[in-house]
Amino acid sequence: MPGWIELTRIGSPCAPQYMAAAFVRLRTPPLLALYAAVVANAVMAAYLAPAQAAGIEVRCEARVPAELPLRATELSVLLSNLLSNAVEACERVRAEGAGRPFVSLSMRAQDGRLAVRCENAAVPGASFSRTSKADASRHGLGLPAMRQIVERHGGALYADVEGGVAVVRIVIRLDG
Repeated sequence: MPGWIELTRIGSPCAPQYMAAAFVRLRTPPLLALYAAVVANAVMAAYLAPAQAAGIEVRCEARVPAELPLRATELSVLLSNLLSNAVEACERVRAEGAGRPFVSLSMRAQDGRLAVRCENAAVPGASFSRTSKADASRHGLGLPAMRQIVERHGGALYADVEGGVAVVRIVIRLDG
């Protein structure tokens, strides 16, 4: 689809050629057309590449529209908090021997909305209603910040843990 960048493999050697071809099809200056893809790719690489190197199973399929109603900082806050929480949960799963650590992230546009879904391994008793960190007064701010950004853009955020799997779903209207 013209106007889309597909990010399916972190660090894919084909990315520069693909992006160059996309610029030709879009006839749009790269910095304007791909800010969302660049931000998404940078955040995903910052969290998922080290997780994968540490032995966490990572699945990622992201089709990021060239333009989003979110500012770059908002997209960064959303993805950073989402992936930070997911990777930390996997580290707890490994430390407690509570199963196979994994993170699965998907992003795609559908019916005029951006749909983001992140699933990850979770320890028994995990909950989104409280932080698991010792210094609770300095943690637990990420999910409320994410929810505020999503709702500001006419979207919704759902988070739940069931059967050892944490699931966060985000839906944001693309028409702003």
